[in-house]
Amino acid sequence: MKKTILAIAIILVSFAGAYANSNNPVKNPAAKEKAMKSFQTQFGTIADINIYDSEEGFIFKSNTDGKLVTASFDKKGNWIYSIESFPAHQLLKDIIDIVNLDASNGYVTSIQKVTQPTAEPVFIIQTQGVDFIKTLRLSNNQLESVSDYKKG
Repeated sequence: MKKTILAIAIILVSFAGAYANSNNPVKNPAAKEKAMKSFQTQFGTIADINIYDSEEGFIFKSNTDGKLVTASFDKKGNWIYSIESFPAHQLLKDIIDIVNLDASNGYVTSIQKVTQPTAEPVFIIQTQGVDFIKTLRLSNNQLESVSDYKKG
């Protein structure tokens, strides 16, 4: 009888462990270290980095001088994509010049730079004027309207 109860207990513990492992991402210190080196190569050595485990791998977030950086890495530590969000005082002048807004017809409120390993960066630009709010996408020097809302 004791052997039967012990066997059932071992089976239950095994299933519980397997279930817990299937719901949690793989914790791979070598992959996380590889991701950290990649992150620091791209964005410099940043003291304040938050690292989150996800089902796909790892998410790194940092906020340096008001610029929010989010980067995603797979379970092997390979870079998937990154998003850089620029605050108003750090907006990229080259991008603002391409959007070509002046004070009379609107201004750029924010810019996000989306980068992937196999593609050119894509910029998502939010603009606002007296009577409109627009979201634009800049890719390969082509400017495209994503959304256009009229105020009032």
